[in-house]
Amino acid sequence: MTSSRPVIEFELELQTRQAQSMKNWLTHNLGGMFYMLEVVFRDKPELDASLTQTINEISEAFDDLDDDLLVCLDEQEQKKLPYDNVSLKYSNPKNISVECSTPQLLCCQQLLNHFDQIVQVFDKQWLLKEITRQEHQQNILAWMQKVSKVLFECNKKYRSVRHQVMAQAEALSSEASDSQEALPLV
Repeated sequence: MTSSRPVIEFELELQTRQAQSMKNWLTHNLGGMFYMLEVVFRDKPELDASLTQTINEISEAFDDLDDDLLVCLDEQEQKKLPYDNVSLKYSNPKNISVECSTPQLLCCQQLLNHFDQIVQVFDKQWLLKEITRQEHQQNILAWMQKVSKVLFECNKKYRSVRHQVMAQAEALSSEASDSQEALPLV
């Protein structure tokens, strides 16, 4: 039976296809990690310190990534473009619903917005011939790789805790089975 869990839902309008696709793998992977750490594994009080530390490390990693995005946005917006009054429009912006099943996952809202904005900046620079198509693609790819790298590093931390939980469950199961064998048969 599938349990019912609470979620906070928020809507985002993402202009770029890169941010739209990032939403799926970011919220799925990060959401799964946070839910397991915050909810499922919390019935192991002896791992509480490890769980809290891992949650904090993952949250900090994504806060740092968001800070890096903001610095890049600020740097890019300082550059003078030939047509400051030109507006950028997209042919297929999407309103996307993001469901947060833990408080920590709320970081995705800002991160996705800032990532979408940085891609828009690079799109505008390319369309105004301030950067080449190759530079445009490299800039966006570099940011996608940064997000992937942070997610990969966080997944390693999560897997370490998951292995601790599994080892503990295996040890408890082994102890229970050993105590069952020690009981005399009547």
